[in-house]
Amino acid sequence: MARTKQFNVDTVLDAAVRLFWQQGYHATSANDLVNHLGVSRSSLYDTFGDKHSLYIKALHQYRKRVIGKQLYLIETSEDIRETIEALFAMTTNQDVDAFRPKGCMIVNAATEMAGVNAQVAAVVKGSQWEIRKSLEMALKKAQNQGQFGASKDPVAISHLIHNALTGLRVSLQVEQDATSLSMILKGALSHLG
Repeated sequence: MARTKQFNVDTVLDAAVRLFWQQGYHATSANDLVNHLGVSRSSLYDTFGDKHSLYIKALHQYRKRVIGKQLYLIETSEDIRETIEALFAMTTNQDVDAFRPKGCMIVNAATEMAGVNAQVAAVVKGSQWEIRKSLEMALKKAQNQGQFGASKDPVAISHLIHNALTGLRVSLQVEQDATSLSMILKGALSHLG
């Protein structure tokens, strides 16, 4: 007879997200996982597989929880400028005063693992595509409502805004100067006309 799990899978995944997000894949050991997740090594491996499998599941969990909030904000946009400002504020507020800024787990995965691991690259590409596509749809809607010029290219602007957000995530890990950060937002908004 199979034993029932003594832990909540989503709770453990959320803890794995926090650990991998803070430390990265390579700096997180199997002992770190056991100590921080509160699950025995055998239960951890029985439920999630090896460290790499858990990392992929943690990336999906992050994508669902964090990227999902961004997608909701974009998809329910009524004012594209306010939405873009809110996205930048969400990004900035998370790390602006942090002693050890975490950045974005997806961006971190892109720089640490996507170049050497196809599964990680697929999760990163999927997240990037979702955000850019949502921005593109919101920009098209805003353009149809006259919120910015009809001659502007929503596809190009969606790529530009996504790239600015990604760059902001990286910048926050090394520089937290409010003036520099606001210039990134100002530059992105300038493309709306």
